[in-house]
Amino acid sequence: MNEQFDLEKMLKISNVVFWSALGVTLLSLFAVYGFYEYLSIGQQVALHIATIIFAAVFKLGYVLRLVAQKELGLAVR
Repeated sequence: MNEQFDLEKMLKISNVVFWSALGVTLLSLFAVYGFYEYLSIGQQVALHIATIIFAAVFKLGYVLRLVAQKELGLAVR
C-alpha cells in the first residue's frame, strides 16, 4: 500500500485516540474528585484505575501523532 496513505491514516487515528483518551481521563477525574461522596468505594477505585489507563492511552496517542507528523514532514508540536 501507499506509505503516505498509511501515515495519514495513522495521524487521523492517533488524533482520535489522543482527544478521546484526554476526554475520558478528564471525565473520570471530574467524576472521582467531584462526586466522591456519591460513589461507592468500588466505583472510586474503578475511576482511579480508568484515570491511570486512559492517561497512558493519551500518551500513546500523542507519541503516535508525533511519529506520523515527523514522517509526513509536518511541524511536530
